[in-house]
Amino acid sequence: MSSLWRLTDARVCVFLAPGGGGACSQVLGNEALRELLMDPSMQQVLVKCGEPGRLRAFMADPVWGPKIRTLADHGLVQIQR
Repeated sequence: MSSLWRLTDARVCVFLAPGGGGACSQVLGNEALRELLMDPSMQQVLVKCGEPGRLRAFMADPVWGPKIRTLADHGLVQIQR
């Protein structure tokens, strides 16, 4: 896995709010969201979601689907229908 996906709190903050602001603090203050974003397995799944048909498969998965929906519910990933 490339260093791009080895996220630290600072990188998550920059990714979420390049200009700083409350969104970064709000996400990093939510332990469940922070753990999802920092989980190397979740990061791999999110990368794979860019491959054709993979998002649908992960969304149907009983483990990954709820996690991806949680990120989407908080505006951290966008799912276009």
